[in-house]
Amino acid sequence: MHRRAFLASIATLFTAACAEDSGFGLAFRALGSDSDRYTVTPERIAAIPYSTMGFWTGNGVQKIVVMETLEPPYRATWRADDRMLVVTDNGLVTQTSGMLRDLRRYAYDDVPVLTIELIRQLDGRSLKGRIDVSAPDQAGLPFEATFKVGAPQRITILGAEQVVIPVTEQLRLPHQRWKTENRYWFRERDGLVIKGERGFHPDLPPLQWERYIRPAATAA
Repeated sequence: MHRRAFLASIATLFTAACAEDSGFGLAFRALGSDSDRYTVTPERIAAIPYSTMGFWTGNGVQKIVVMETLEPPYRATWRADDRMLVVTDNGLVTQTSGMLRDLRRYAYDDVPVLTIELIRQLDGRSLKGRIDVSAPDQAGLPFEATFKVGAPQRITILGAEQVVIPVTEQLRLPHQRWKTENRYWFRERDGLVIKGERGFHPDLPPLQWERYIRPAATAA
C-alpha cells in the first residue's frame, strides 16, 4: 500500500474510533477536554471503561493514552485524543507516532520481547539491538544494554499499591558515544511493566509512563 493511502486509512479508522457513540469518544469525554492538562484522579480513571496509561516526554507535558488494541500476549497500541500513538511490548514503550520526533523501533536482537525471566537468565550478559528514530540518518542505530535486577518493592500509582521488581538498563549507543540509564518496574505477579523511564537518543527527551489501574481492578 502506498504511504499516502496508508495514512489516509489510519486517519479514517481513528475518526471512526472517536465518533461520539464509540468507546474512544466515551473514554475521552470521561477524561474531559484538554486531557493533557487536567489532574488525574482515581475517579476519572474509574470512569473510563478501557485500560489507560499516563505518558510523558522530557518537556513534562502529560498525556493520557487509552488502549486501542491488544495482541496477546504482549503487544498493545494506545492512542491520545490528538492522534498520538504509543506501542508497548510487555508494557515497555517501543514505538511512538505523532510526536515531533518519534521512536520508530527499540528492538533487541533475537529477543521478541523483554521479560523479567529473560533478564534474569542473562546473568549480567549484555543484549544488542537496534533503535530507529524519525530523523535523517537515524535508522538502525546499534546499541548494547546490560541489566540489573533489584529486590521486590511496593510502589503506588494513583492510589493503587503494586508489588514490583525494579530493573535498571544501562544503554550504550557506541556510534553516538552516548549512554544513559533506563528504569523499569515489572509487576511481580505477572511480569508486566507498569512503570518506566526510557531514554533512547542523545538529542531527544526520555519517555516516561505508568499504567493506571482502575480502582475496581486493583487486584486484576
